Amino acid sequence: FGLQEAWTVAKYVREAIEEDKDLTNKRLIVPIVDVPGQAFGYHEELFGIYLACAASVEAYAVARQSGHPIVTCVVGKAISGAFLAHGMQGNRTISLDDSDVQVHVMSKKSAALVTMRTVEELDEFAKSVPSMAYDVQSFQTLGALHELIDGINADEPSEEQVQKVLHSIVMAKEDIIQSGDRTLANRIQSTVAVENGRKASIAVREKIAQQWN
Repeated sequence: FGLQEAWTVAKYVREAIEEDKDLTNKRLIVPIVDVPGQAFGYHEELFGIYLACAASVEAYAVARQSGHPIVTCVVGKAISGAFLAHGMQGNRTISLDDSDVQVHVMSKKSAALVTMRTVEELDEFAKSVPSMAYDVQSFQTLGALHELIDGINADEPSEEQVQKVLHSIVMAKEDIIQSGDRTLANRIQSTVAVENGRKASIAVREKIAQQWN
């Protein structure tokens, strides 16, 4: 997800916002996520990839706050700043239940370099610390996933499987509309988040709110 991708996403999302600004029922936006990471290199830094990705994030956020239901559908890799720029601003996130689906803040090689450990050591830690894991099943335990869709051949889906995914997207959209919530609060209010996956995050937020109040 580089300069061209980020600016292009921002452009089209902004166009959708402008075209629907006077409508009561805003169009559904569905980011399809299969991004191995954020592009890096001399030209990306020179021309400001941080600005491009920020423009993408901002466009999605404005769309969501303007009333566009956004259902993010993860079908492959969702890694690093690429996922932050393309998908993380969705009201709901659904994903295929597939071993090739990976969700994490950075690639395994990068994580190993940053933590000064081997990839094998990180894989071992991931068995007991879900936030360090890459598999989508571990990501689901954190509470931010609305639905994990099983039985889908991502490379060669049947018509029935395609309809199953489309149905999940429509149901997620209906859930957004019924909730009336344009924020991302559902990620820490879901049953999984409250009972297990985000206990620490919720506690920290409560402490901060107490101090600020």
